[in-house]
This record gives sequence, structure tokens and C-alpha cells, in this order.
Amino acid sequence: MKSILHDFYFGRINPCERQNIPESKYKDIIQKLDEEEKHLTSRLSEEDCLHFQDFKKLIYQATSIDEVEVFKIGYKLGALMVMEITNDRGQ
Repeated sequence: MKSILHDFYFGRINPCERQNIPESKYKDIIQKLDEEEKHLTSRLSEEDCLHFQDFKKLIYQATSIDEVEVFKIGYKLGALMVMEITNDRGQ
């Protein structure tokens, strides 16, 4: 039987990897984002394009921080559930 904890310990599982995203929907959204970005940047001055790139970097940083926090909350919730199940067995 394959152990998730074993694979997690040895780095075979990366929580940041997304394996359940419907590819076509994701690809469609990414393509639309790329098209919209090209449209917007074609209308901006060089200086405004630089500001836009900085804006995108900040959005990425904020999203990354948020994803880490959501992961931690989910992981803690799972641990609390296991603790509750373990405690209930002793009663």
C-alpha cells in the first residue's frame, strides 16, 4: 500500500503542484489573460508598461502568500481532524 506520508517525507509530493485542474479550462483562461495583457500593454507607454510589470509581480507575491496561508490552514485542519479521531478512539 502506498503511503502518502512516506512520499511527502521523501519529497515526492509537492503541495504546490496542482494535479486536478481541468487542463482545457485552465489553458483557455491563461490564453485569454495573455491576450488581454498584450492588448493593454500595446496601448501603454514604456514607463506605464514597467509599472504594469511591477504591478503583476506584486499581485503574484500577494497570491503566493495567500496560497501558503490557505495551505497551512488546510493542513492544520487535517491535523486537528486526525487528533480528534485519535482522541475519540481512546474513549
